Amino acid sequence: MSSALPATYAFLEPRPESAYRQPFVKGTRIRARVLYGHYRSAEDPWTPETIAREYRVPLEAVREAIAYCESNPPEIAED
Repeated sequence: MSSALPATYAFLEPRPESAYRQPFVKGTRIRARVLYGHYRSAEDPWTPETIAREYRVPLEAVREAIAYCESNPPEIAED
C-alpha cells in the first residue's frame, strides 16, 4: 500500500494514519471523494464554487479533488 501522491497535487495529501487510502484536502479532515460526491450528486449536484464555499477550501482544492476522482484511482474503489 503506497501513500504517495504525484507531486502534481498541490492541495491533496495522503493520511498514512487514516483507514482511508484516498487523499484528504491538506490541513483538513475532508476526503477528496466527499467533495466529488457533491459535484456528481444525481439529486443535487453542486458547482465547484459552491463546494469550495460550503467547505471553506480553495477552489483549486476542489478542482484537484474532482480531477483525482475522475482519474478512477484504485484507492476510491478500495475505500
